[in-house]
Amino acid sequence: MTLEKDLEAIIERSLIDRDRGYEKRTQTDYDKARCLIPKDVIQFIEQTQAETWEQLKQHHGDATETEFLNYLASEINSRGTLDVLRNDIKTYGCTFKLAYFQPNSRRNPELQTLYEQNSFTILRQLHYSQTDLKKSLDWGIFLNGLPIFTAELKNHFTGQTVEHAKKQYCTTRDPNESLLKFGRCLCHFALDPDLVFITTQLQGNDTKFLPFNKGHKQGKGNPPDPNPDPNRRGCRTAYLAEEIWHPDSVLNLIKNFIQLTPENRLIFPRYHQLDAVRKLLDDALAKGAGQRYLIQHSAGSGKSNTIAWLSHQLKNLFDANDQRVFNSIIVISDRKIINEQLQDTILQFEQVSGVVATPPTGKELKKDLEEGKQVIVCTLKLFPQVLRLTNQMLNRRFAILIDEAHSSQGGKTTRQMNAVLADVEEDSEDFILRETARRGRLNNLSYFAFTATPKNTTLEYFGQKQTDGKYYPFHLYSMRQAIEEGFILDVLQNYTTYEQYYSLLQATTEDPRCSTGKLVRALHNFVNLNEEMINEKVEIIVGHFCDRVQRHINGKAKAMLVTSSRAQAVRYKQAVDAYIQEKEYTFKTLVAFSQTVTLNGVNYTEYNMNTASAGEPIHETAEAFKKDEFRILIVADKFQTGFDQPLLHTMYVDKPLRDIKAVQTLSRLNRCHSGKNETMVLDFVNDWKTIKNAFQDYYTATTLSEGTQPNRLYTLQRQLQQFGFYDASELGNVTNIYYRNPQAVDQLEAAISPVVERFNDAEEDNKNRFRDLLTEYVRLYLYLSQIVKFTDVDLEKLYSLGHLLLTKIQPSQQESPFTLPQGIELEAYRIQQTFSGSINLNNTAETELQSPVIKGSGTPRARTAVPLSQVIQEFNNRYGVNLTDADKVCVEIVTERLSQNEKLKQQVQVNADKAQTTFNETAQKQMISLFRENTLGFQDFYSKTKKNKDFETALLSWMFFQYCNKVINQEQGEAEEV
Repeated sequence: MTLEKDLEAIIERSLIDRDRGYEKRTQTDYDKARCLIPKDVIQFIEQTQAETWEQLKQHHGDATETEFLNYLASEINSRGTLDVLRNDIKTYGCTFKLAYFQPNSRRNPELQTLYEQNSFTILRQLHYSQTDLKKSLDWGIFLNGLPIFTAELKNHFTGQTVEHAKKQYCTTRDPNESLLKFGRCLCHFALDPDLVFITTQLQGNDTKFLPFNKGHKQGKGNPPDPNPDPNRRGCRTAYLAEEIWHPDSVLNLIKNFIQLTPENRLIFPRYHQLDAVRKLLDDALAKGAGQRYLIQHSAGSGKSNTIAWLSHQLKNLFDANDQRVFNSIIVISDRKIINEQLQDTILQFEQVSGVVATPPTGKELKKDLEEGKQVIVCTLKLFPQVLRLTNQMLNRRFAILIDEAHSSQGGKTTRQMNAVLADVEEDSEDFILRETARRGRLNNLSYFAFTATPKNTTLEYFGQKQTDGKYYPFHLYSMRQAIEEGFILDVLQNYTTYEQYYSLLQATTEDPRCSTGKLVRALHNFVNLNEEMINEKVEIIVGHFCDRVQRHINGKAKAMLVTSSRAQAVRYKQAVDAYIQEKEYTFKTLVAFSQTVTLNGVNYTEYNMNTASAGEPIHETAEAFKKDEFRILIVADKFQTGFDQPLLHTMYVDKPLRDIKAVQTLSRLNRCHSGKNETMVLDFVNDWKTIKNAFQDYYTATTLSEGTQPNRLYTLQRQLQQFGFYDASELGNVTNIYYRNPQAVDQLEAAISPVVERFNDAEEDNKNRFRDLLTEYVRLYLYLSQIVKFTDVDLEKLYSLGHLLLTKIQPSQQESPFTLPQGIELEAYRIQQTFSGSINLNNTAETELQSPVIKGSGTPRARTAVPLSQVIQEFNNRYGVNLTDADKVCVEIVTERLSQNEKLKQQVQVNADKAQTTFNETAQKQMISLFRENTLGFQDFYSKTKKNKDFETALLSWMFFQYCNKVINQEQGEAEEV
């Protein structure tokens, strides 16, 4: 296989040497003017539609073939090959099909016979040009005489690769040639023995080729051929001819996948989309309803199209008895694009409108379910509400497609989903047995859950359990592969982190005591909203945007500023707008946050802030952000996930991010766009290692080490019984009332009242312990009941009592948030870049998540109250000037010298506020003296302070704060001794 023609011969043999294989054609069979193989077209028509062909002959006589071929060529020119193949052509009252597709069911065997009459042919070295007779394509593939694919093949042994094939299409294949015009062929393939790339439209040097490869080790490329045939020498791309170009596969592609969008773009599925949909359909057909599937597809993988293709084909899935596998397909998503994609896809494939139902209310959705609408699109918010209203769905089977599974698979929501879509009769203990047996896996319900970032609970609930006890996604398209194939950008390639250093001054004698956690949160909030700090970061942000960002993406690049709170978003909006106005920049900002924020007695909303700065009403922030003048979007939670704006180039982060939240937030940047070759992140809060660990979990494959252990329920059951708050008869009584008549509130109150009384009479420690254990039991049972089939009625009884009892024994309301006293000041502040570069992830490591841990309520425990001054000191030690160990030794030496200066000590004792200048001068003199004395290690320390004035200022402020605390504490101690 050393020549290009050798590779062509190998592929040719694999296409011809099979059942219903291809036939070979020569150049003389091809009609350049019409771009058809006339004899194949006529043969197909005569074999499949003989009567109609005879009718047409009555109009044209001996000229029938010529007239028909001319008319067919004109229809393809105007409508495109896809539409002609998928739909009829009509001429002189005669309707002709140019292809027959496999019927959904076997009710009409004649359709299967017609399907098998489709004819596939190949033509090597296809001379396509009418102007340059020497130009040829390596391959032309035809269906019933109509061209559908072309291909350029390259062989490594000739010194050429797939890149040469792509270049050949771009530079020497004129897209104005009849065969190469958009819509004539459905796809053009460039390949070599290792890689495949595709395009649906040739545009000269602007042609965009996309990879069409299986992926290898969760990255780009293809795996070695597992069963290399000596005749094909183990080509990694053998799957193209053997799988994708198989006649059944090609007809399925034309019928169910390839589509022309309203924007006049021809879409050919990516390999992972095609593979996922086909494998899901095969498994659903083989196993029927009652299954769960987790599809882990990276952001940028085209989930909208995958969900649309899967929904369309699931509704047409028939079993061996010619019965629909699913009566209705329910898609759960908050994304408008899903609904639009479903409508466009199904309308194009079936030419039938109204198949997709998008009910706006629960009442209408309930009606759609009862009437068996084929495809129903439901919001995450609406669907659980409808499930609670629907009680009886007899002999119905449902496929539920969940867009971003982690967003919607909460325990109670999913449990309601299971119960409502089942045949439920809330009657007796017999029902409890049926309910508990069904709750694990309902025979009438299958889940197809799509997510890029599965949590451990998502993997356990939707994933596939293997013999080793681990859980895996049913189908994987990794973040690594998406990045390497160019479908998304690597958001970690240009990452810059900053460290913020500051010290607080408690210029007040008020020293309230509170829990450490509340004091720290209050201090963080104080610092984050400080005007001086925000202004300094705004200068960095806007300066960076103007100097480094706005010129990108042809001058249309946008940025997002992620804040830690709604109040901080308001402050940032004010500060950024003021800075833009001061510098007379022309771009504008928008802010996004929920509800109303009140600061200093003024109410702020997203609408009024955006409207005021824009000079016009801004009702939809996301839509307004599409306009060129709005370049920076400031957000607080909103738009951090599920927001798709390809022009987003840079993100400024002033919020702690961890785990999934970090991945979802930063992934807002990864969408590709013409002219967008990179992204940037400036992070003021998180260190690069935290971000790396978050992304590593979802970079390649994500698995779960083991499932949750159900036996924990029996341990909790035994521990709860030991408190003696209830007995078996009370468990049974509460359960019977709850299931027979859950609206009988008075009866439930009477039945549960003795349990509540015993609980209230118990000691506080026992009450807290019982409440924690019961909360853990209810949560764990609710979670496990989605996964495991329980047949133990006692467990269900305890759950019934437990979730009702918890509403009656909640602890008293927690104390209100702590408010800092007046007099807290930001004494010193500086910001320093700590890292800039690419955060590189491990290409080979698979992430193994740990088993989910379901905990109790976390009953408020008595916390030791500490003085505010102590927390401020700890706060300053943590966030103060960054000193090395050697620096700290030097500071201690200086501090020791200063402690011997009685004059300085007296000034601090008299008026600490006015002593700062004297302290700075005295400290600087001591440092000079120590430098001249050549004290060990002081040369480097002194040089550092002189080279960095910001560091010296912050250091002196921090040292002064520490010195004042020491002097004041000594004074208080002496007074106490007296």
